[in-house]
Amino acid sequence: MTIKTILSACFSLVFAVWVSAQTPAFLSPNAQQHLAQHAPQLLKQLQQLAQHAPQNKVQDRGDALLLDSTVTYFNYSANDSTPQFKSVFSYPSDVLSVETTYANQSGQWQPYSRSAQHFDALGRTIRVLSETYHPTKAWIPESRLEVYPHGDSQFQADSFIVSVWDTTATAWLLALQNSTSFDNQDRPVVIFTLFNEFLGQSFALLDELEYDANGDNHLTIQSLQDQGVWIPFTRIDLEYEQHREVLQTSSLIIDEQTSFPQSRIETSYTPEGLTSVVKSFSFDPISGGWTLDETTGYLYDAQNRVISQVDDIPSVSDPERNWIQYDYVEGENLRFEAHYLWDFAGTNSWVVTDKTFYYYGNTTAGHEAVNAGPLPLAPNPSTGLVRLPALNKGLVTVLNTQGQAVQPAQTQLQDGLLDLSNLPAGLYYISVQDGANRQTGALVKQ
Repeated sequence: MTIKTILSACFSLVFAVWVSAQTPAFLSPNAQQHLAQHAPQLLKQLQQLAQHAPQNKVQDRGDALLLDSTVTYFNYSANDSTPQFKSVFSYPSDVLSVETTYANQSGQWQPYSRSAQHFDALGRTIRVLSETYHPTKAWIPESRLEVYPHGDSQFQADSFIVSVWDTTATAWLLALQNSTSFDNQDRPVVIFTLFNEFLGQSFALLDELEYDANGDNHLTIQSLQDQGVWIPFTRIDLEYEQHREVLQTSSLIIDEQTSFPQSRIETSYTPEGLTSVVKSFSFDPISGGWTLDETTGYLYDAQNRVISQVDDIPSVSDPERNWIQYDYVEGENLRFEAHYLWDFAGTNSWVVTDKTFYYYGNTTAGHEAVNAGPLPLAPNPSTGLVRLPALNKGLVTVLNTQGQAVQPAQTQLQDGLLDLSNLPAGLYYISVQDGANRQTGALVKQ
């Protein structure tokens, strides 16, 4: 069972409404609502792990870049640059990383959520503990994920358990349990999943996987347990080219001889073998044909890193188109991630919905830094000289919109003036770090 399979099993809550969950990229509204209600931070962790785009977290503590913090802006623009959320990362040990998220409330950063990710000696995630912040200034447990890796595999697991915190009983309650059996080639052949009290009832699912002569999983039968008896209800047929999945068809099993098509997924690849386009279809019983539900396209840079993902959901009455843009510092470490929505009704163009910047190493001061409010800057806009408030021994850093320092950090300013005359016109962020306090302001350079 791979990490992707783990996530698929979590997302297979949609089985309760007879929707196949063979891929974590498609999460039903019911499943989202269930996890959002009972384990929102775990849902966030699962979505991050299941994303097609490469992740930014640095597992190797010897890496030159170590993620320090992220800052997220909604409706990002040069005229409205107030951050809404920020996440600060700390690494208490080689086997533990902690992400603490803060929400901007009236110009002050307030704790919002916290997630601790534990690793084993091989760098594999074995536990994720998520907490939410209560107004009484206390951290309340929310959800817990426990993973039991398969042998020395970096990607497969024998089982995993999802628990949610019951505030009334003050105890962990089982939400989901999954276990996988492997054959002598270390291929998953049977996957058992127990859902506890989902949509008011508990039920168990069984996935049985078959392989062809090429070693590809060409068929999966999914069964639902009813009074101790396994009842097959979905079959998933898969086709491959060069061991890469190109077609996946899901059908509802009526009886031993009859099945009714439900959905299909077509995948194409770049010459390098990277996913290029994924098309999802649903079966129309009236026309007897397939209806395109969603198209997802990926673009890569010269280092085979995802730099663009576009999701297009065609609809006569309410079409939807989303775009995610990625930029990198180096390797798989992100510089920023921007989300856009196509404005069909108004400008007929892309509109940014949110943008997240990633900071590494000494770019930010670490988890002990406290936001001391917005940094007043005058004049703003400015043609060059900018006056900052009175400073003691604050470290002044100027960043561009990509989170890069554009001039050396300074500790001494002449008459409290910062000279930006050598910088091209654009939007910049000026950060002043004074001990544990940090202030940041946005400035438009003309």
